[in-house]
Amino acid sequence: MPGPFPGMDPYLESPRHWRNVHESMIPYMRDMLNSSLPSGYVATINERLCVIPGDRKIYPDLTVIRSVDTAKGRGGTATLATPDSYLHIASLLDEVPGESYIEIITADSDRRVVTVVELLSPTNKAPGSGHEEYRAKQREALHSQAHFIEIDLLRAGRHTAAADHEEIRKKRPGWHYLVSLHRAEYESGFDVWAWSVRDRMPRIAIPLEPGVPDVVLDLQTPFDRNYDAGRFPQQIDYRKDPDPPFTGEDAAWIDSLLREKGLRD
Repeated sequence: MPGPFPGMDPYLESPRHWRNVHESMIPYMRDMLNSSLPSGYVATINERLCVIPGDRKIYPDLTVIRSVDTAKGRGGTATLATPDSYLHIASLLDEVPGESYIEIITADSDRRVVTVVELLSPTNKAPGSGHEEYRAKQREALHSQAHFIEIDLLRAGRHTAAADHEEIRKKRPGWHYLVSLHRAEYESGFDVWAWSVRDRMPRIAIPLEPGVPDVVLDLQTPFDRNYDAGRFPQQIDYRKDPDPPFTGEDAAWIDSLLREKGLRD
């Protein structure tokens, strides 16, 4: 079941939901690409480890404090049907387990990377090591022989996609969400899809190798599948403002839409 918005649901930008959205939408996009890619190409999921500063516990890992020997039981007497000895876990490490992204590779033995598709996360857009790590990967991708696509469905944080922010504003004022495509043959140019919360998500081009036609990825389809499969309608209170909130005409439009859908009184 699609959500109440024609395109991106801004309520899913909340830190409460975004990691679930990110890690679920990547496989849906991978599956859609593999159903459309010509023979000789495969879309795969890769993951990179990200570490964030110590004052930002976002996606915690765990550290070992002490071990417990369960063979003695809690009363010190051996018992039947006891679990194996386990480690008691108590404290947290400030480490993000990983962020997934898509690579389209050749299916031959060379497994050359043809296209990289990134779905930006808050870690990429916030000051700190996560942002710097992403910027380094971005620079590497922009100077490689692969096409590079960045999908930004988050309004919060600094502008991180490689395409120039001010140039996009001049040509498409009022946008909230963005896809930036840098083709390998471009020296510095970008193909950009920019849209607002009032718009359907775009169908974007996925370039491959010279002489091979682009594949089209309809972003709305994996997003709608994700929204439904993740049971987000049961998790979102549309009576409240999204996080981050909208202002002015956009806020009024959202209020009117949600009232029309029966999600606000």
